[in-house]
Amino acid sequence: IWDWAFAFEILPVLARAAIVSIEATLIGFALAASLGLVLAVVRIAVPWTGWTISVLVELIRSTPLLIQIFFLYFVFPKFGVVLDAFTAGVLAIGIHYAAYCSEVYRAGFDNIHRGQW
Repeated sequence: IWDWAFAFEILPVLARAAIVSIEATLIGFALAASLGLVLAVVRIAVPWTGWTISVLVELIRSTPLLIQIFFLYFVFPKFGVVLDAFTAGVLAIGIHYAAYCSEVYRAGFDNIHRGQW
């Protein structure tokens, strides 16, 4: 049974949660776009890093995002790096999607003829 009183009671909590979700999305997007661009440019511009970055990108792309979040939040403290939940989530989202962005950027750069640089 729907309870309007309860719905209005939790509305401020839902509004704060929506703001946190939007913040995480925007920060993760900015991190993914910038880190993805850096990975793509370094992979193309510095030949000896191509293989290493390629393996790193494929490793990140082949693991589920939830596993990466768990790894950052639960395993990093074992090595002395303690992250709060928001930071671990945003960092995982940024790194995960940076791998995808780097492949998109790399494919775009590869299709630009050298004469157009």
